[in-house]
Amino acid sequence: MIFSQAVLEHVDALHSIYKTQFSWLKPGGFISHRIDLKCHGTHEEWDGHRTFSDLMWKVMRGKRSYSLNREPCSRHIFLINESGLRLVVDKKDYVESCLDKKYYSKRFKDLSGDDMMISGVFLQAQK
Repeated sequence: MIFSQAVLEHVDALHSIYKTQFSWLKPGGFISHRIDLKCHGTHEEWDGHRTFSDLMWKVMRGKRSYSLNREPCSRHIFLINESGLRLVVDKKDYVESCLDKKYYSKRFKDLSGDDMMISGVFLQAQK
């Protein structure tokens, strides 16, 4: 079993992380992750981190070794499936956005309505 609590929102190389987790697991092994998709104090609104352009986000991050990767729930699920793991639990926390999508940066303009409201997720997947 591989598990984390509020870690994967800080990892930049998510594709590699999920692939590596797959390689570490024996058949029947599983991952269990709680992922906090909120702004972590970078904005007044829980989803305000989506209003910053990639350039502004890079400036805000500065020389910190890690920050939020700002990936939505659907990206995590896609990468889990792509890694070869089979998703068995996806318990999503929904919070209504206070921001109109027009304020989102270009990177987030095409988020689905579901992704716009998911503030956190508990994911489990099995090899």
